[in-house]
Amino acid sequence: MPGTVTIKSLPEAFAVIKEMQGQDCEWGEDYRAAGRTALAEILEGQMALRVDRHLQEMAAFAWAIAQHVEPTSAPRALAQL
Repeated sequence: MPGTVTIKSLPEAFAVIKEMQGQDCEWGEDYRAAGRTALAEILEGQMALRVDRHLQEMAAFAWAIAQHVEPTSAPRALAQL
C-alpha cells in the first residue's frame, strides 16, 4: 500500500504527525472513532483470552479434585491425558 508507515515508537509517531501537519494533512474527527474501535477490539481480545485461560484453570482444578490429585499439578496431569 503506497504511503503507509509502520510506527514502532511514540517519538516516531510524533515525528510522522508533525510531518503530516507540515504537508497540510487534515485529521478530522475520524481518527478518534477509529482509535476507540481499535482499542475496544484489542481489549476485548485480551479479555477473551484471559477468560478462556481462567476457565481452563478452573476445569483443571475441578478435574484434580474429582481425581484426588494435588490441584497444583492438575494442568500437567490434564496435559498428559
